[in-house]
Amino acid sequence: MSAQENLVSLYQQWKKWTEDEGSAIQAGTWPQVSLCQNAKSNLQQEIIVQSEALNAEIDTGGLDRPLIESQLRGHIAELIRLELRNGELLAAQGKNLGTRAQELNRNSHNLRQVHRAYCTAAPIHWHSYS
Repeated sequence: MSAQENLVSLYQQWKKWTEDEGSAIQAGTWPQVSLCQNAKSNLQQEIIVQSEALNAEIDTGGLDRPLIESQLRGHIAELIRLELRNGELLAAQGKNLGTRAQELNRNSHNLRQVHRAYCTAAPIHWHSYS
């Protein structure tokens, strides 16, 4: 397999992990999000290795660099689009969690007020004087 084919295969793996990550973000399954991010992190070094190998093949083999870069650019553009979408999903989840936290804080405050209104601060002791 050529370095270009290896690189395309790695980009396809990245795409799969990014799509899985997007689904996990939407579902709020954060351990799965972490798993996807770790897998993509592991792919980075191999992508660098294959990119360097492709550059060497282009230089030694007299391959058409602009054509190859054009072919790879489509894969990269798609990955960037998916990563941006995941960023938007994360931002939306963060906003939803922030809104939920505000609601919980408001509910907690209301419960404390109810508790203060219906519960006395200290028990009443009756004293008998005879």
